[in-house]
Amino acid sequence: MVLGTPGVPTGVVVAASAGQLSVSFVPPANLGAAGIPPDVMYRAVCSSSDGGTLRWAQATASPITVLNPTAGNTYSCRVAAINPVGLGPSLWSTPVLAL
Repeated sequence: MVLGTPGVPTGVVVAASAGQLSVSFVPPANLGAAGIPPDVMYRAVCSSSDGGTLRWAQATASPITVLNPTAGNTYSCRVAAINPVGLGPSLWSTPVLAL
């Protein structure tokens, strides 16, 4: 096995509900050095283009729940996989309005 960081997740979609963003994605086909799902974490970083507070969360699977986005602000989220070697590339979602 070649050691390396994971590939990029695909299909990143964000749904907003009261006080949270639910970030869904398809895991990368290449998990890099780990190759075993428990060795891989996924990180969602959600940033606002219009003044909302940066938020992030991690999970071992989709979806990732990101809490307390600034209501009324627009957020885009990016998802990346992390294994023991490091952080892989990320993919951005389309913007959503936080509720």
